[in-house]
Amino acid sequence: MSRTVPPLHSQPRGRQRPNDHKTGPKGEPMTPIPSSSLIVLCPRTSKKGPNGHLEHEHDTLMVQRSARDGSSFRSAVVFPGGALDLVDEEIVRNFCTNTGRQMTEQEMLLLALKICSLRETFEETGLLLVPSQKATLSNGLGWSKAVGPTETGITSEEWQDARERVHHDAANFLPFYRRVTEQLSEQLNQNSLTKSGFPRLPSMMHYSNWITPRSVVRPAKRFDAHFLITVLDTPNIFADSSMMGIKADGTETLSLKLGTPGNIVSEGIVDRLVLFPPQFYILADLHAALTTPAPTVTPLENIQPLIFSPHTEPRVTPVEEEARGLNGRNFAWDRKDVAQASKDSLEKTNWVSDSEPPLLAEDVATAIEPKGLIKLGRKISVSEPNDDGPYVFPLVLTGDFQASSSRAQSPLKPTGDMNGKPMNRMYVFTRPKELGGGLVVKGCVRKCLNGLRDFQVGVMLHDENAKKITANM
Repeated sequence: MSRTVPPLHSQPRGRQRPNDHKTGPKGEPMTPIPSSSLIVLCPRTSKKGPNGHLEHEHDTLMVQRSARDGSSFRSAVVFPGGALDLVDEEIVRNFCTNTGRQMTEQEMLLLALKICSLRETFEETGLLLVPSQKATLSNGLGWSKAVGPTETGITSEEWQDARERVHHDAANFLPFYRRVTEQLSEQLNQNSLTKSGFPRLPSMMHYSNWITPRSVVRPAKRFDAHFLITVLDTPNIFADSSMMGIKADGTETLSLKLGTPGNIVSEGIVDRLVLFPPQFYILADLHAALTTPAPTVTPLENIQPLIFSPHTEPRVTPVEEEARGLNGRNFAWDRKDVAQASKDSLEKTNWVSDSEPPLLAEDVATAIEPKGLIKLGRKISVSEPNDDGPYVFPLVLTGDFQASSSRAQSPLKPTGDMNGKPMNRMYVFTRPKELGGGLVVKGCVRKCLNGLRDFQVGVMLHDENAKKITANM
């Protein structure tokens, strides 16, 4: 029996945390907006192995963003996700207040990011993930169970209606999620709530954290983007997508894409689809992990969070700050003005400070803020097309032999053959503004650095100054 619910126009819209996108000066970078995306690895039966057992490849579920003006990452293929809603944070804070549960700011943030990624994935694709009974892998990577209208006894019409209501107001997600998990509690053979009384969520590992570079200035937006990862516990789940109730929402996303990380990267290199730097780098890393033979672990156990530090001393690598002439101070992460910090009108960002990147801890991914290195001192605009066509240049990350001096003290140390030069970079070109702007990737190289699996994919530029720079290292 379907439930009677009030019309959408009678319900409030979702709320995002205050930001300075429209209030700050044009031509300066805005405070990054926290966001969360979910990487869903989907096992697919490929063939029988030499021992007669079925072998699996792993697809990733991605969405093509809307091409409309004002849309972030226009037409790009991205992982399902979106901006952190105040509702996501309020759910966690209210739980702590009502139960007396003690949680650190980081623990509350990670929990809010998980709720956000589940909500956005359901809203954009129709895929709803609930806890799996399978044990977490040795690397911390966990499993999720995909459910649809068939398993839950909810009509397809109600399922679609729930997606629309979540799109209209993020507060509608958790009640729907609790309804589904309560109905499935017997099938899942576990209580729908944790011992502390919080809704039981599927296992999601914090995998990567990217911050839009400061070269992206207003009116463009910047994001503090967190990527979580999970694996579906059942193969071939999308053989009949109608059974799972999945399809693009038609508003923020135009279509869904399912393919192996390697295949999606290959399509991006030949311009069959648009991949921005974080998605390209993540897919390349997943491809390297899933296709590199390892004698003692499964391909899934090759996947490690992007922490650029030695295994013996895990810590987050500081991200370079660019001087902006703010009374001798570096440009702050959240643009906080110390003199105004006490004003009631200024809402503080609890896990962001002037001196350290978000989520500064030993067990989370490095906050990555790429820095473009223009060859031979050539200056280009990242917002305007060049007269002589797209100009490809390296987007240099921590540990690269051409990284700036502030990153030279990174714990990510060179290893192996120094003649090969330690590299951690992507090769990108500026995308014309009329096509959505941004930096589109053409290749990626990562080698000779501790803690990173060596790989190369796509184009690689000839470096005329390589010998000169290496000699001065």
